[in-house]
Amino acid sequence: GVENYLLKPIDQGELQKVLKKIAGKHKVTMEKAKTEELLKAQAYSNRKRYRQHFLSNILEKNNSLRELKREDNVGITENPDTQYGFEQDCFCAFFLKIDYEERHQDISGFLRMTDELIEQIMDDAHMDCINSFVNSGIITIINYKTEAHQFVDSLLEKVFQRVIQEIEKFRGYHITIGIGTEKNNISEAAQSIQEAIQAIKCR
Repeated sequence: GVENYLLKPIDQGELQKVLKKIAGKHKVTMEKAKTEELLKAQAYSNRKRYRQHFLSNILEKNNSLRELKREDNVGITENPDTQYGFEQDCFCAFFLKIDYEERHQDISGFLRMTDELIEQIMDDAHMDCINSFVNSGIITIINYKTEAHQFVDSLLEKVFQRVIQEIEKFRGYHITIGIGTEKNNISEAAQSIQEAIQAIKCR
């Protein structure tokens, strides 16, 4: 990483000239890195939003799931495998259902916290996920490599225990996780979601 060299005795003017040159190059490098980070963050945000719309579209199209649909559904028609960057082999849905004793309880803050917690756990495990808020919980599709499927149960157990730790801080809340079967194609995600919801109904 040597930029220049100075012979002794060092001339102050020459030293300042060299340092300004190095500082200028460093500034350009830092600005470039900052721009790249902003672009990556924007791309991640866009992909996350598109994936959430895709999941919402699944909920909207399936008549048996209409009671769970979000209010801001957006129809997406592109091929999900290319549009949303699903690169791994397996898909599995789970439904984290929140029950509460008091009617008309506002759980929006708890849902946002749970959404962030799920994303953090999945990111740490190098698994993609899509979360969508529904009336009484969060539906998630996780995307992972075939060889990682043996870790899915323990990962969902971790989600469950972490959410329990948070929910114990409040009174009158209860949670359940319903899990669908593993699918090898995102087009079958609706079936896995349906299975997860059916598991919740049997709680």
